[in-house]
Parts: sequence; structure tokens; C-alpha cells
Amino acid sequence: MGKEIDNHSMVFRVNNCLRRGFEHDVGNRTTHYVFMDRSLSHTQQADIPRDKGIKWVFLPCRLDDYHYISEVAKGTNPKQKLKAQAADIRLMHPDFIRYVHKVWMQTRSFRPSTGFVMFMTALQSGCDSVSVYGMGFNKKYSGYYYDKKFYTYENTSKSHDFLREVKILKELDKAGIIKWYKRDVPEFLS
Repeated sequence: MGKEIDNHSMVFRVNNCLRRGFEHDVGNRTTHYVFMDRSLSHTQQADIPRDKGIKWVFLPCRLDDYHYISEVAKGTNPKQKLKAQAADIRLMHPDFIRYVHKVWMQTRSFRPSTGFVMFMTALQSGCDSVSVYGMGFNKKYSGYYYDKKFYTYENTSKSHDFLREVKILKELDKAGIIKWYKRDVPEFLS
């Protein structure tokens, strides 16, 4: 899958997107990295994407987030893991996240996952086609491809409704709007 992913004109990645050691499965290119400040807290410096021309798409959700990204853009905090040029940083407008939450997720109690916001960004940004890899949790697989031990999947977390996200992916894939790589997961295939 890695070569197939890398052959796309744009490759969006999210959160703790480890590539090192997983290139065969997930590829090595990143053109857009979608994240929240907390996304990098468990990411080693060597695993933060540094691809030439990368765009950093930041999802602010609190006042402190704006201080964080300001420090990154200005380079004023030497302890920051992320080093980025201001011209390469994009801020996701909170109204877009609200739109995804209210129109697509249609729930009050759960907000969309960062991965789902990333997916909707690609879908809404005028891409000719959108291929989706690595989205959709189930009990057969651990939560993340890089997990060293198996973690049981839950349909919802305290913040996200993954079943609703999978339902939307299935509907868009079935309608031919996206191409969703579903592995061998029966509930994704039906």
C-alpha cells in the first residue's frame, strides 16, 4: 500500500503519523499534516514529517492553541517540537469544524475525530478524487497500525463517534465519491 499511497498528488496525514519502519504499508510522502497541539505530545522529533513543501494544517479549539501556533510560526519557543515556516502553516477555521460536526456527524455529544476532519478537508478542497487509507476502527485490529501491543477498539471514545464516521465513509464509498481502502473487515465491506 505504501507505494500506492505515495503515488497520489497529495498525501494528508494526521496526528501521530509514524512512517519510519512502516513505509511499506503507509508510504513515506506527506504533503499536508493535519494536527492539534496535543497531536505531537507523543510523537518523537524524528517522526514529525519534514517533507519539502509540506503544509501544516492546524486545528485550533482553545485560546491556548493560538498561542501555541503563534510560537511555532515565530520560532520563539526553542522547546517546540514543531519547526515550521509561517508561510507553510494553515489554520482550520472553527466554522469548518462546526460544519463537519453539525452537518456530517449530526450529533451533539461527539465531535469529529482529527482524522475525519482531515478527510473532510480533502473532500471539500476541490480534489479530483479522494482515496482513504487507515480510517475505520474495528475489533479485529488494534487501534493504530504502529501499536506494539493490541488495544481493544471501542465504537466511541469520550469524544468521537467512530461508528458514525464509518457509516459516512461507507456511504460515500458506495456512491463512488471516494475510494476507501477497507482491508478485509467484513462490516466495512457490507
